[in-house]
Amino acid sequence: MKNEQIKSLLINILTVAVPVGVLIVGYFIFVKKDTATVSSVASIAKIAEETVSIGTQIDYTVKDLGDLERAVADSKIIFDLPAFKNLQDFTVAVPIEAVGRSNPFIPTAWKLKMRAIEETAAKSATSQSGAQSASVSGVQSQTP
Repeated sequence: MKNEQIKSLLINILTVAVPVGVLIVGYFIFVKKDTATVSSVASIAKIAEETVSIGTQIDYTVKDLGDLERAVADSKIIFDLPAFKNLQDFTVAVPIEAVGRSNPFIPTAWKLKMRAIEETAAKSATSQSGAQSASVSGVQSQTP
């Protein structure tokens, strides 16, 4: 009886271990990228030089972030000044109006008014110029 239990236990363990092992081996073969091995002193020097340049860039970034933090702290002081606290809000609510027209090709009322005013002005200008030309022609006819 114990042999059968041990045998079934080993079969269960192998049933789980074999697929897990296949997955792990597959990951290392297909997914994981190979790491470059360093074989020469020149490549070690190049890596060290790149590391130093990255370090200096990080130092500049940290310095810039410190400057930015100080600038933000200095700008927050403005909000504590009494002159800023005494400011008043004079906003005006803008009423919502309808946008667009049902037929954009029909002239608007103000355009019709302007057209009527222009026509009236043109008629009065032609009647005045006609009266002036008649008086001028009358003056010319009187002179011998």
